Amino acid sequence: MKQSLKLFAVLFIIVFSSCKKDDVSPLQPVIPAAKGIYVLSEGTFGGNNSKLGFRESSTATVYPDFFSQQNPSQAGGLGDTGNDMIIYGGKVYIVMNNSANVTVLNAADGNFITRISFLNGTVNKNPRYAVGAAGKVFVTSYDNTVSVIDTTTLTITGSITVGSNPEHVVVSGNRLYVTNSGGLNYPNVDSTVSVINLNTLTEERKVTVGLNPQRLAVNASGDIWVTGYGDAFGAVPIPAFVKMIDGSTHQLIPGLPDTLEAALRA
Repeated sequence: MKQSLKLFAVLFIIVFSSCKKDDVSPLQPVIPAAKGIYVLSEGTFGGNNSKLGFRESSTATVYPDFFSQQNPSQAGGLGDTGNDMIIYGGKVYIVMNNSANVTVLNAADGNFITRISFLNGTVNKNPRYAVGAAGKVFVTSYDNTVSVIDTTTLTITGSITVGSNPEHVVVSGNRLYVTNSGGLNYPNVDSTVSVINLNTLTEERKVTVGLNPQRLAVNASGDIWVTGYGDAFGAVPIPAFVKMIDGSTHQLIPGLPDTLEAALRA
């Protein structure tokens, strides 16, 4: 009987010890080297699981959840649906679409500075893309506006009305170019690119390019490439397209293939 009790006691200790919760060490802050790459992972919409990673160049060390590691005080993490990220004026600006904010970090070490709200009352403006120019950061939102952020006060100081559901935004010379997708209004999508004067912060014109324009790129001459989805689901499908806007005249440059497929084959 004594032997049985001893055996039971030993087994109990083993089982109890094996069930003990492992100690979890908190993530330790990391000071990155002078060179590295920030990587934004969007996460799943509604999942509140966006991540900001960092790859340190000299050692190739990767920190998959660098934001949380550097900012343990931000218990909720980075947020929901990281849609875009830029570095401008020594700061990182992360456009958090479903969290309705732009999160601002120190670019040198990833330390949290502030979150700029993109709520209109209680309604999410749905911020999309950002670009820095003339000491400001410009953010497109699905409420048909481009917000102007003062990079010193980190507050929104103005709003520019553009087309429907603006998406991408780039700078060429003294102008902003914004794709107006109208994607939330399907099948009545937009087909224009807004041209904004950086001196007056007003929309000067809209350039018609094709249905549901999306992304922009500026070439060495200051001209603006535009790609768009077209409409693959209409009664008469309209193919995706690529166009070019002259950076001086703000007009379409003629002679390019009409569709993206044709352009890729050219």
